[in-house]
Order: sequence, then structure tokens, then C-alpha cells
Amino acid sequence: MEKYRIDEQQYFVIEQFDQAKTFSSFLPGLAGLYGIPIWSFYVNRGQAMVSFGVQDKNHAITEFFPANQAYQRVSMNGFRTFVKLTGEQGATIFE
Repeated sequence: MEKYRIDEQQYFVIEQFDQAKTFSSFLPGLAGLYGIPIWSFYVNRGQAMVSFGVQDKNHAITEFFPANQAYQRVSMNGFRTFVKLTGEQGATIFE
């Protein structure tokens, strides 16, 4: 079985999360229906979401840290992320 996969419900799954190698990436251009696009920086440790902003990393809403510092800080400085999706079967909240 692969360690990283997208399951049949389109969830990103990490097998043996506590033993997985660390990784980080950006989610560009997230916005609501009439919102201003924002970027976000996440890692697969702690609370996941490390920083976000509307222009670039020099104009972050929450302080931007490079990956090597973010891995250490995310459990104390990160924040929980909730996403609400509305579809044909009603609203679903993902944490």
C-alpha cells in the first residue's frame, strides 16, 4: 500500500502519519465565492496550517516561517483549519 494517496472520497490520506517524512507546500489562490484569493502554507505536522496571506510571504497575515522552522513551530503557532463544503447532500465540514 502506498504511504500517500487520494481515497475514493477524494481525501488525502497519509498512512502511518507519525512515521511519514515531513513535507510542506503552498495552496495558492484559495477564496470564497466573492472573496479575495489568499495563499496558505502548510506542513504535515501539528495543526498543519502554518501561515497565510493575500500578496506574498512578505505580506503574510500570520508570520511566515520557512519549512525547517515551521515543522518545529506549527504545533504551538499553527491553527486548526475547518473547511465547509456545500453540495447536493448538504453541508460537510472537514477538519
